[in-house]
Amino acid sequence: MPNTLAHFGVEGLVIRRLLRGSDLKWIYVSCIIPDLPWIFQRVAHVAIPRIDPFDLRLYVTVQASLFFSLILGAALSMFSVNTWRTLSILSMGATLHLIMDALQTKWGNGVHLFAPFDWTLWNAGLFWPEDFPTLALTGFGLLYFLNHLKRTMTEPVDFLVPRGRKLLLMAGLLVAYFAGPLLMTQFAEHSDSHYVKILREKQLRIGRYIEIDRANYKITESGGKLEIFSGEKLDLVGVELNHPASISVRGRFVGENRINVEAWHLHSINRDYATYLGLSLLATVWIVGLFRQYIDRK
Repeated sequence: MPNTLAHFGVEGLVIRRLLRGSDLKWIYVSCIIPDLPWIFQRVAHVAIPRIDPFDLRLYVTVQASLFFSLILGAALSMFSVNTWRTLSILSMGATLHLIMDALQTKWGNGVHLFAPFDWTLWNAGLFWPEDFPTLALTGFGLLYFLNHLKRTMTEPVDFLVPRGRKLLLMAGLLVAYFAGPLLMTQFAEHSDSHYVKILREKQLRIGRYIEIDRANYKITESGGKLEIFSGEKLDLVGVELNHPASISVRGRFVGENRINVEAWHLHSINRDYATYLGLSLLATVWIVGLFRQYIDRK
């Protein structure tokens, strides 16, 4: 997926063209809605070390779908005075986010645009995360944010703590957002999203095709190993690297823990730094905006 900064520019430009005068602070929130489950996944690995990594991956995969992103957007819109307008912003932003994600090359990965009716992972595979289009979008997103920073900071914050019916509706939507994926992980596993089914069935792996997106290649005493999301380390035949790296691979299991690699790609740029910067900027404009609102009301 493109980093958070890359989403800022495109979604800000498109949404403000379609919905004149849209609050940029809410547009920036829409940019991270589909990414929140993946942030939850990292937190869960640390907070609940015994959690089953395959069940967790299926859960966040379902939760990151467009369907559940729209549910979360609806819940967050309850914090807005202009509920329907903010709902439109968050829905458009989440949709644009996933469409942008689907443009990138991601072996064994993609986005669920039509779940729960269709569990196909969509991935156009037009460019890698470190290719020029992503870099250009990242630069544009940063410039867009900085160019609109003064206006973003000075505009009144459209924020109100929900009460009454809005509070009850928000609570119901959040329950659906967090509990709903538990009812649908079986469908994601059946479709073998992220190849979880193959990776879970360790004794049945031999001879089966596999794709792994952006895993950590580590150098050990016994040679290079690919560490996947479950923490398991796999041997690779056909990859020769003498340094740790992030790589994507395609291949076929020739042993329970050994893959004959047919193709592999080295990811030369860590996109996380741009995402961390984007999240920090998002938090900053909201903290400043809410603080100014608090001061003005005193």
